[in-house]
Amino acid sequence: MYRLPSLLMTLWCPLILAWAGPGTAAEKNVLVLLSKDQPEYQEVASSLRQTLTQHAGQDIEVNVVTLADGVRRLTENTDTLPSMIVTVGTQAAKLTALQHASTPILHTLLPRQAYLDLARERTQNRTRRHTAIYVDQPLRRQFNLVGFALPEHTRVAVILGPATASLENELVTAARDRDLALQVRHLSSPTELIPQLNEILEESDALLSLPDPMVFNSNTLHHLLIATYHRKVPVVGFSRAFVEAGALLAVYSTPAQTGRQAAEIVRQALQAPARPLPPPQYPRYFAVAVNRRVAASLGLDIPDEQTLLNRLQDRPE
Repeated sequence: MYRLPSLLMTLWCPLILAWAGPGTAAEKNVLVLLSKDQPEYQEVASSLRQTLTQHAGQDIEVNVVTLADGVRRLTENTDTLPSMIVTVGTQAAKLTALQHASTPILHTLLPRQAYLDLARERTQNRTRRHTAIYVDQPLRRQFNLVGFALPEHTRVAVILGPATASLENELVTAARDRDLALQVRHLSSPTELIPQLNEILEESDALLSLPDPMVFNSNTLHHLLIATYHRKVPVVGFSRAFVEAGALLAVYSTPAQTGRQAAEIVRQALQAPARPLPPPQYPRYFAVAVNRRVAASLGLDIPDEQTLLNRLQDRPE
């Protein structure tokens, strides 16, 4: 139950691009850059292409290439740059961050903080030519899930590493709005995790996980899940893979949902190229996963996934 599926680590992997080369008959062309040729990343690209084909209303060609091939094509064909670039994952975003200032770029599947760090490195002029779909779910959506699924678990713990430390004020506000008491601990070193975890679990009813590689990684996940399970403290994860590994439940976005949202942004951008890109945004489409074996082991009666999803969709954020 506590083995870490390889899918979980894809949250921190680099990702994607698509492009049509010179001589194409397409009215517009989009380059989607895949950092790795993995099924999850290909699914984002496939969903993006399918959505554009069904709803674009204009001739848009989409080609998908791996990171190395995409960089080679961009550098060798500087006179025929794509109409728009889509990256999937942090590494691809970093690679294109300071290049191709005149080409609009949409970054997907990267943490909010990673995007903000990239944005700070760019000039004011370049900033308006890029946007993002975060991999993170909105904090209020996550606290709403806790409230709907675990109404009696009002003390929520969160452990923040360097990648998530800046979220503390937002976490406090979002928890307070949901009438939840938030317990926060900070890590500056991986060696601090075990003592901080043992301390915070003594005063918490649930542990909310955020995608911070210092806190949640292949070396820490097994112990974290065992420790919380022994103390009967359910873990709210951030991916389906996390739930399959032993978290109680999670709200997350599938690769197909990310591709659909990306296609909507690309379509609008290509239809009105003179307009600024929309601001960076959280996932618009999402799903809920529940680990029924964990719920039974903890003696918890959790609503079914569709009921939780419907309630989240009906709740303002």
